[in-house]
Amino acid sequence: MNVYPKQYSTLDFSNLNRLPLGQLSVQGTNLTIGSKIVRMVGYNLTDSACFPSNPSEVAQQIRRKGVNWVRLHHIDRIISEGWGSVAQLIAFVDALYAVGIRVSVDLYSKRHEASSWGNEGFKAAIYNGDAPARADLASYANNLLNTPVNGRTLAQHPGLFLVCLINEGAHLFMGQDSAVDKFKETFRWGKALLLSFGYTGLISDCPDAVSDAGRFAPAAAEYDVALCHHYGDDARSTWNNAYWQTGWPVQGWQWGTCAWYAAMVNKPMLLQEYGSLAYNPFRAVNGAFTASELNRGGFSSCAFAWASNSGFLSGNVNTVDFFCLLTDLPRVVADAFTIAMSHYDLRTNVTYFWGHETGQQSDKYSYKSDYAHVYIDGQTGYAVLSVRGNMSVSKKFLVFLFDRTESKGLDTETLSGVPGDLSRKIISPGSVQQAVFPGYKVNIPTIFGIKSAYQLNPWTGEKLCACRWDGKDVLAANSCGIIEVNLS
Repeated sequence: MNVYPKQYSTLDFSNLNRLPLGQLSVQGTNLTIGSKIVRMVGYNLTDSACFPSNPSEVAQQIRRKGVNWVRLHHIDRIISEGWGSVAQLIAFVDALYAVGIRVSVDLYSKRHEASSWGNEGFKAAIYNGDAPARADLASYANNLLNTPVNGRTLAQHPGLFLVCLINEGAHLFMGQDSAVDKFKETFRWGKALLLSFGYTGLISDCPDAVSDAGRFAPAAAEYDVALCHHYGDDARSTWNNAYWQTGWPVQGWQWGTCAWYAAMVNKPMLLQEYGSLAYNPFRAVNGAFTASELNRGGFSSCAFAWASNSGFLSGNVNTVDFFCLLTDLPRVVADAFTIAMSHYDLRTNVTYFWGHETGQQSDKYSYKSDYAHVYIDGQTGYAVLSVRGNMSVSKKFLVFLFDRTESKGLDTETLSGVPGDLSRKIISPGSVQQAVFPGYKVNIPTIFGIKSAYQLNPWTGEKLCACRWDGKDVLAANSCGIIEVNLS
């Protein structure tokens, strides 16, 4: 089954925000290459997905998704156990760089889960300055970054733009004032280690304890970028509930804290992970919200949470699976919207409302600009995104529908044909077209009339079917999906 955008299809986002050659650097709160401000939009690939047997083919497929950054995540155990090699990893980095995609890595994720340290114990030992633990990490880093492959090491590879020392270690030190000095000293130690390998890119660490982010901000002032993780629905908030019973946004405070942390340290914010728990029917809504807030805040980047090519739909094996290379309908719709939304600064004539933020007992959210319109009512929502410039002159729009569909995997999805009972009308009264879907109307502000509308295959971007058309009314095929609207 082809689950990647087909070349030249509507959802082939290959040309979005191509990065120029050169090294990424930091200027204030922006990432730059030379004098050009750049935005990083990417995937997290995890475990064996970072060691593909066909790296060039996979790189091309990922590029058509529209990303320019891949975080090679949870690779340490794969390399340490011999399931994948540094040579394989560099071959993949070569292939990604060849199509304009940069990569980042963490020095530690989880390879000590079964050791006497344990996963969390090893992280704590690093921050506490434990000599054996640091010797272990230095040895792994030397193997990863300083092993020459075809005359070049990963540390010297132009495709590697960021190294994070430890993935999610700050939560071990919440409430401890001494943590600031520990994190400062650890960062300085790690930075010296990386420089000894000839690495000249960006370096950071990940204080994942967003509720205590202010405590770690003085240490983060030394980092090159602020790394954050954000999940709109954390299982710890609803521990007695099934994941798919959580509402939106269960942990809305997380977003505000991430933004506050980035502003406090006055660095570019890379939202290194965000997602929603399987199989929460609200996860597409969470994605639309976070993508909109990233854009409204003008942040430099986002990356999508755990993407794995195997096991992610087996029970809750990979519960953090919001954005995956192989995924189901609600997630893939939010995926395409997030990528399209995140590449550009769309903050012209913005109006904004979020009931949760205003203290009202409301989960309604609205973001409008000259280029996009997003509306969420807490259980469902939609977005209209101009494909070519300002909405007042554009003749092509993508309409993303975020219904609370509970999809349980690819096997339950139909990639051809349309379920008639989900049809909804799009009407075009006068100068404003309105797409009518369950509970709301999608306004497309334009002086043009509708010429055609197509339900797209959200995986491949191909036209799945022409929406029924009589010169006035268009019937959408699904209440969760993507529609291409062309204007006359």
